[in-house]
Amino acid sequence: ASAGADHLKNLGGVDIIIDYTIQRWWEVQELLADPVDVIVVLAAEPENWVRACSSGAVKAGAKGGRFITTMPDTARPVVKSPLDVVKIVKPIVSHALYAKVAPHSAPSFVMPNCLVPAEPSPAPAPAADSSATTVKTASKSAGAKGSREARSSPHGETHIQELARRVGSGEVRAVVDKSGPFPLTAEGVARAFQLQASRHAHGKVVVTIGTA
Repeated sequence: ASAGADHLKNLGGVDIIIDYTIQRWWEVQELLADPVDVIVVLAAEPENWVRACSSGAVKAGAKGGRFITTMPDTARPVVKSPLDVVKIVKPIVSHALYAKVAPHSAPSFVMPNCLVPAEPSPAPAPAADSSATTVKTASKSAGAKGSREARSSPHGETHIQELARRVGSGEVRAVVDKSGPFPLTAEGVARAFQLQASRHAHGKVVVTIGTA
């Protein structure tokens, strides 16, 4: 919406701003003329996947196109029986399978830390320094068992170390919604949850626990 457009302009580095209240991303001429490599969906809207496969605004998986989503098709699913679970899982599995069998029509389907199996990480070489610490993360992806070595950046860092370095250098900065930070009071926490539930926060919703 317009308020979000102003927020993105202030952040900088944005080539095209699409106001979803008056535009559909799959109809934007710039994207149809030059399809994007990746689309990241943070809201539950089944039509996004359908349009990613049919509009031509996103590259097909065979050409490196990816559809990344953190949400099932239902924004706030209610589970009261096994059938409800099936209704939630069915579209996810369906999207993933279609992306596999039709890589020239659909982008690759990625849903982190969910039901879509992740590619296994190669076994790391033994550390020369016996004092080096190996970081392991438990994988919850279907089909993956046990623990998984944390992947490293080209600088030999884990993702957390790389992120910390980039934050320290100013390359990456956290954006906090201008309504906060909220105080650690009953009223402050309630306001923070209300903002989070509205799904219209422009940045992180922060509650201040104490001063540094």
